[in-house]
Amino acid sequence: MHRVVQRSIGVALAALALGICSTGAQAQNVIKIGAPFSLSGPFAAFGQAGSAGVEMAVEELNRRGGITVGNTKYTVQMISEDTRSQVADTVSIMERLTREQKVAAVFGPIVGVLSTPGQEVTQAAKTIHFGPAVQWNALMGRPDKKYLVHTQVDDDLRYGAFVPMLVRETKIKSIALLGVNDATARSIMPKVAALMQKEGVKVVAEEYFERTTTDFSPFLTRIRSQKPDMLFFGYGDNFAVSILRQGVELNVAPHYSAFAGTSLMVPMQQALGKPVDSFIGMVANENLLQPLHDDVTKWIAAYKAKYNKEPTGTTDWAFSMYDYVFMWARAVQQAGTFTDADKVIEKIRGTNYKGVLNIKIDNRGQADHDYDVGIVRGGKLSWQHVNVIK
Repeated sequence: MHRVVQRSIGVALAALALGICSTGAQAQNVIKIGAPFSLSGPFAAFGQAGSAGVEMAVEELNRRGGITVGNTKYTVQMISEDTRSQVADTVSIMERLTREQKVAAVFGPIVGVLSTPGQEVTQAAKTIHFGPAVQWNALMGRPDKKYLVHTQVDDDLRYGAFVPMLVRETKIKSIALLGVNDATARSIMPKVAALMQKEGVKVVAEEYFERTTTDFSPFLTRIRSQKPDMLFFGYGDNFAVSILRQGVELNVAPHYSAFAGTSLMVPMQQALGKPVDSFIGMVANENLLQPLHDDVTKWIAAYKAKYNKEPTGTTDWAFSMYDYVFMWARAVQQAGTFTDADKVIEKIRGTNYKGVLNIKIDNRGQADHDYDVGIVRGGKLSWQHVNVIK
């Protein structure tokens, strides 16, 4: 499925007002960017959020006048594609975007099982590619991955801050880990286990379930026999609510923690039926339930005005794209070109950007940024902001 999202303020409207042939004017004054996301399929909640982040940024960028390269103003055109949550579709779309559409940059997908094979195409085509996949951690800095920009905090840094917070807040002495049997969880869980052991916490179990699992009682029963102080699990709201509800019913542990979307907090409180000592959830970027600063509040208002709906927990993934569109646009203007990817990527690496997120890009193209943690105690939710950038 292919659709083009174009918001032209200024250049395009002026051309129409002057009676200029819009086809010719826009063809000369448009910079295309690719936005391949899971708009349907099992990863749709993540993909729709990522797509919204790009779409909102493109519209705002064009309202500001677009991008000026040299003495020419350009409108940014978002080429939106539905990967249908399929690897084969993602790869095919990447080939079309880079070879036929000749986009200046690609934003997405969100989920690593799609964006990791997709980046093979973009890197061969020397196309700048933004994405938050956990699997990209291992790719950053490689000479053949020069045009990647990883938009999520490196796992070692993210969990290096999160795990000590968990231990400090709960005083746990033992923990059990339960994750989806995929590359993301199998990358994160061992790191969490190592960090827990460093904090003096004993890891009593590490188990993985298939994505189609709905009954978690066999896993939880085995884990309960180890008597952990905390169950750490994830990821995805669809799993989290069931795991926590079943975990509480089976009295698996007094403390729970998860990594997933912001909406974890509310459905989990609703699913509990009775209080637990604590539930602590990591948000990928910014929480949307109780915003901690004005930029997030303004962004939420803009989101609601555009889409006529409230943001959900997974809407948080929009922030893994939104600010990076502006960062890319700034780099294009500084480089004086959108066709020379080498010049543009050099203007992205080793820079900072203050948008909704406070972002720092290192010389590999790896982003560091702050994030939020939600803590539920006694049926009440509070938030802490984790400062990653010192």
